[in-house]
Amino acid sequence: MGNVCKMRQALISYLLEEGVEAKVEDGQVIFEFNESIFVVDFEMNDNYSECTINYKCEDEDYQKLNMSDKTFIADKVNTEHENHAMVYTFNDSFVIHTYFYFCNKQMMLELFRAHFHDMTESLELTINIVTDKIEEKKHRTRRIGFFTQAEEQNNSESNALEVAASL
Repeated sequence: MGNVCKMRQALISYLLEEGVEAKVEDGQVIFEFNESIFVVDFEMNDNYSECTINYKCEDEDYQKLNMSDKTFIADKVNTEHENHAMVYTFNDSFVIHTYFYFCNKQMMLELFRAHFHDMTESLELTINIVTDKIEEKKHRTRRIGFFTQAEEQNNSESNALEVAASL
Protein backbone atom coordinates (compact mmCIF):
# COMPACT_ATOMS: atom_id res chain seq x y z
CA MET A 1 0.00 0.00 0.00
CA GLY A 2 2.93 2.36 -0.59
CA ASN A 3 1.25 3.92 -3.62
CA VAL A 4 -0.82 6.95 -2.59
CA CYS A 5 -2.42 7.20 -6.05
CA LYS A 6 -3.81 3.66 -5.71
CA MET A 7 -5.13 4.50 -2.23
CA ARG A 8 -6.98 7.54 -3.56
CA GLN A 9 -8.36 5.56 -6.50
CA ALA A 10 -9.56 2.72 -4.24
CA LEU A 11 -11.40 5.22 -2.01
CA ILE A 12 -12.92 7.06 -4.97
CA SER A 13 -14.11 3.75 -6.44
CA TYR A 14 -15.70 2.82 -3.11
CA LEU A 15 -17.42 6.21 -2.81
CA LEU A 16 -18.72 6.02 -6.38
CA GLU A 17 -20.13 2.53 -5.67
CA GLU A 18 -21.93 4.06 -2.68
CA GLY A 19 -23.39 6.79 -4.91
CA VAL A 20 -21.19 9.59 -3.59
CA GLU A 21 -19.41 11.84 -6.10
CA ALA A 22 -15.72 12.25 -5.30
CA LYS A 23 -12.79 13.95 -6.97
CA VAL A 24 -9.08 14.45 -6.43
CA GLU A 25 -8.04 18.05 -5.98
CA ASP A 26 -4.56 19.17 -4.88
CA GLY A 27 -3.72 15.58 -3.92
CA GLN A 28 -6.76 15.20 -1.67
CA VAL A 29 -10.00 13.31 -2.17
CA ILE A 30 -12.95 15.67 -1.79
CA PHE A 31 -16.53 14.46 -1.56
CA GLU A 32 -19.92 15.71 -0.44
CA PHE A 33 -22.13 13.69 1.86
CA ASN A 34 -25.44 15.00 3.24
CA GLU A 35 -24.64 18.53 2.03
CA SER A 36 -21.31 18.52 3.91
CA ILE A 37 -17.92 18.53 2.23
CA PHE A 38 -15.22 16.17 3.51
CA VAL A 39 -11.54 16.06 2.65
CA VAL A 40 -9.49 12.86 2.75
CA ASP A 41 -5.71 12.83 2.63
CA PHE A 42 -3.29 9.90 2.43
CA GLU A 43 0.30 9.87 3.66
CA MET A 44 3.07 7.40 4.33
CA ASN A 45 4.47 7.51 7.88
CA ASP A 46 7.37 5.17 8.64
CA ASN A 47 6.13 2.55 6.16
CA TYR A 48 2.57 2.81 7.49
CA SER A 49 -0.21 4.18 5.35
CA GLU A 50 -2.28 6.86 7.06
CA CYS A 51 -5.72 8.13 6.06
CA THR A 52 -6.96 11.45 7.47
CA ILE A 53 -10.56 12.64 7.15
CA ASN A 54 -11.45 16.28 7.86
CA TYR A 55 -14.58 18.39 7.91
CA LYS A 56 -14.39 22.17 8.37
CA CYS A 57 -17.26 24.57 8.95
CA GLU A 58 -16.99 28.35 8.77
CA ASP A 59 -20.16 30.22 9.61
CA GLU A 60 -20.89 33.87 10.47
CA ASP A 61 -23.31 32.94 13.26
CA TYR A 62 -20.79 30.49 14.72
CA GLN A 63 -18.10 33.22 14.72
CA LYS A 64 -20.36 35.44 16.86
CA LEU A 65 -20.51 32.87 19.68
CA ASN A 66 -18.46 33.48 22.81
CA MET A 67 -15.26 31.49 23.25
CA SER A 68 -16.80 29.75 26.27
CA ASP A 69 -19.65 28.50 24.06
CA LYS A 70 -17.16 27.24 21.47
CA THR A 71 -15.12 25.46 24.13
CA PHE A 72 -18.32 23.94 25.54
CA ILE A 73 -19.22 22.57 22.10
CA ALA A 74 -15.89 20.77 21.65
CA ASP A 75 -15.83 19.47 25.23
CA LYS A 76 -19.42 18.21 25.04
CA VAL A 77 -19.00 16.34 21.76
CA ASN A 78 -15.56 14.95 22.56
CA THR A 79 -16.60 13.63 25.98
CA GLU A 80 -20.10 12.49 25.07
CA HIS A 81 -19.00 10.40 22.10
CA GLU A 82 -16.46 7.69 22.66
CA ASN A 83 -15.26 7.49 19.09
CA HIS A 84 -12.31 8.27 16.89
CA ALA A 85 -13.44 11.70 15.63
CA MET A 86 -12.32 14.81 17.49
CA VAL A 87 -13.96 18.23 17.35
CA TYR A 88 -11.70 21.29 17.45
CA THR A 89 -13.28 24.71 17.86
CA PHE A 90 -11.55 27.87 16.72
CA ASN A 91 -12.53 31.52 16.67
CA ASP A 92 -13.80 31.45 13.08
CA SER A 93 -14.56 27.76 12.47
CA PHE A 94 -14.80 24.27 13.87
CA VAL A 95 -13.07 21.20 12.51
CA ILE A 96 -13.85 17.53 12.92
CA HIS A 97 -10.82 15.33 12.41
CA THR A 98 -10.12 11.62 12.42
CA TYR A 99 -7.37 9.38 11.09
CA PHE A 100 -6.31 5.75 10.98
CA TYR A 101 -3.43 3.57 9.82
CA PHE A 102 -3.89 0.58 7.54
CA CYS A 103 -1.88 -2.05 5.70
CA ASN A 104 -4.12 -3.17 2.83
CA LYS A 105 -7.10 -2.08 0.73
CA GLN A 106 -9.69 -4.13 2.61
CA MET A 107 -8.51 -2.80 5.96
CA MET A 108 -8.52 0.76 4.59
CA LEU A 109 -12.13 0.51 3.42
CA GLU A 110 -13.35 -1.12 6.66
CA LEU A 111 -11.61 1.49 8.81
CA PHE A 112 -12.82 4.29 6.54
CA ARG A 113 -16.44 3.15 7.02
CA ALA A 114 -16.04 2.94 10.80
CA HIS A 115 -14.22 6.25 11.20
CA PHE A 116 -16.50 8.07 8.78
CA HIS A 117 -19.55 6.78 10.67
CA ASP A 118 -18.04 8.13 13.91
CA MET A 119 -17.30 11.41 12.18
CA THR A 120 -20.84 11.88 10.88
CA GLU A 121 -22.24 11.17 14.37
CA SER A 122 -19.91 13.78 15.86
CA LEU A 123 -20.82 16.22 13.09
CA GLU A 124 -24.54 15.78 13.71
CA LEU A 125 -24.13 16.35 17.45
CA THR A 126 -21.84 19.34 16.86
CA ILE A 127 -24.28 21.00 14.48
CA ASN A 128 -27.16 20.43 16.90
CA ILE A 129 -25.22 22.03 19.76
CA VAL A 130 -24.01 24.93 17.60
CA THR A 131 -27.59 25.57 16.43
CA ASP A 132 -28.84 25.52 20.03
CA LYS A 133 -26.09 27.93 21.13
CA ILE A 134 -26.85 30.31 18.24
CA GLU A 135 -30.57 30.27 19.07
CA GLU A 136 -29.78 30.77 22.75
CA LYS A 137 -27.57 33.76 21.88
CA LYS A 138 -30.35 35.32 19.78
CA HIS A 139 -32.81 35.04 22.67
CA ARG A 140 -30.42 36.16 25.41
CA THR A 141 -31.54 39.23 27.27
CA ARG A 142 -29.25 41.86 28.70
CA ARG A 143 -28.22 41.00 32.26
CA ILE A 144 -27.36 43.48 34.96
CA GLY A 145 -25.21 43.22 38.03
CA PHE A 146 -22.40 40.81 38.66
CA PHE A 147 -23.22 38.62 35.68
CA THR A 148 -22.83 41.36 33.06
CA GLN A 149 -19.89 40.71 30.80
CA ALA A 150 -17.29 43.45 30.26
CA GLU A 151 -17.70 43.44 26.45
CA GLU A 152 -21.47 43.92 26.75
CA GLN A 153 -20.86 46.95 28.99
CA ASN A 154 -18.29 48.38 26.58
CA ASN A 155 -20.64 47.97 23.61
CA SER A 156 -23.52 49.69 25.40
CA GLU A 157 -21.25 52.54 26.58
CA SER A 158 -19.85 53.11 23.07
CA ASN A 159 -23.39 53.10 21.64
CA ALA A 160 -24.47 55.67 24.25
CA LEU A 161 -21.49 57.87 23.33
CA GLU A 162 -22.33 57.65 19.62
CA VAL A 163 -25.94 58.65 20.33
CA ALA A 164 -24.77 61.57 22.49
CA ALA A 165 -22.28 62.67 19.83
CA SER A 166 -24.86 62.58 17.07
CA LEU A 167 -27.34 64.79 18.96
